[in-house]
This record gives sequence, C-alpha cells and structure tokens, in this order.
Amino acid sequence: MNAKLQSSLLDDLRKSGFYSEMMAIRACASAKWECHGSFTYFDKDERATRECDFEAVRSWLSLRGDGESVRVVGRLLGQVKKSEKPWIVFLDRHVRAEHLDDQCEIIIQHADLPDHRSIADMLRQYSLITRNSWIGSGVHEAFKRPMDTSRWYSAFVSACKATEYAFDTAAATPNADTQFQLIKPVVILDGILVAAELSTDGEPLLVETDSAAFAFEYRNDAYKRPRYYVDVITLDAFPRYLDLVAARMSAVTDLLRNRR
Repeated sequence: MNAKLQSSLLDDLRKSGFYSEMMAIRACASAKWECHGSFTYFDKDERATRECDFEAVRSWLSLRGDGESVRVVGRLLGQVKKSEKPWIVFLDRHVRAEHLDDQCEIIIQHADLPDHRSIADMLRQYSLITRNSWIGSGVHEAFKRPMDTSRWYSAFVSACKATEYAFDTAAATPNADTQFQLIKPVVILDGILVAAELSTDGEPLLVETDSAAFAFEYRNDAYKRPRYYVDVITLDAFPRYLDLVAARMSAVTDLLRNRR
C-alpha cells in the first residue's frame, strides 16, 4: 500500500462512524469491560433482525462472610454516532420523582434479594441524573435541514429496542449464578454536546457538556415500558462514564455482599 492511499484511507476512517466505534470499544477494553462491535436484536415493530453498534459487559464478583458468592453484571447496549453538527440538549432542572423511578431501570434480580428500595437507592446515587442534577427533555441537531431525519431519535429507539431484547432473553434464560443484572441503553456521541436553558431574563444559555440523561418514552403495542433511562455521553467522556457505572455496580455488589 502506498503512502498516499494509506493517508486517504486513514482520513476516510476517521471521518466515518466506524472509527468512533473502534475508539469506544478500546475505552471499554481499557476499563476491563468485554465489548462486542455489534449486538443483534429482534425488532418487535418491524418483525425483523436489526443491529446496534455495541454491547459491553462486565461482572463484579465478591464473597460474603458465609462463603456464598455474589455476582453482579452490568450491560451497556447502544449506538455510536459521529456528528460534525453539535447536538443541543434542552435541560430540565426540575427533576421530578418519576424521573428517578427505579422501575424504568432495566434490571433482573433474584427474588431473595434484600429490599428492592435499597438497591434502587444505590442505583439512584450513582446515576447520571443525580450527578448532573438535571435531565434532558429534548435534542436539537444544530444546522439540520428540516427535511433531514433526526439521527438522535433513531439512535435512542435502536438502543432501547436492543436493551428490551436483551432483557427478554435474559429473563427467559436466567443465570442462577448472577444475583443482579443492570441492562442500560446508551448513545455515544463523537461530537459536541451542548446543554441549553433559559436565563431568568428569558435569554438562551448554552454550555458545552459531556453527558445527558433522558427519560425517553417509546411505547406502542409491542413496547409497553413507560419510559427508558437513556444516557448520552460524548466519546471523550466515555471512559469517565464507565467509571460511574463501575461505582454504581460496585455499590450494589457491596450491598448484596453485606446483606443478612
């Protein structure tokens, strides 16, 4: 391969979403997550097989004082989107109780686990909603032409459908060695993410951010969950997000290890 062709291929790769996916997978591997470049799921709307960009899985294993093992699993499923155009998130600082409803977290747990509220408190403490103290209420793709389709919406829907399929599969074939599993839809943005809100004078305020959490609603006859907690993270901030998820899962592991 000559140098000119190699340079052109590298330039094309960096402009493509494929390079962004490679970087996300590398971040997962560095944080000790097992990551796959794609995840195949069954779309119940289209009655067809689809793919999302990645699945990342990590287990936390600990021993209780009585020698019983505790195994907790975290799974991230979703899309990686490269965008030259900033995504603007409209933020809502009035985080209501329904935004912290643990029933919207997609979890599978053994029936003999401790009070569900205790686990919910741990999940809430290390959630992106709690860390940011606000929730996203919508996304505007800057400079998008009115006739162009919204890339953020299709990414959210695909991530949620993949997560729902993973939940259905795991629930149908439970693993007796896993006491708790969290399955999370995420969207990684290789681009600029901006948070927007109004000042007290009614002027728009724009601040660059690295993440946003959404209570995303997608319901029909096939998908009946009231809402999905979807986390959007910039590619640069993805390693830090993995640390937040790890802290979340470690807290749940400690709670289960110390239960009586």
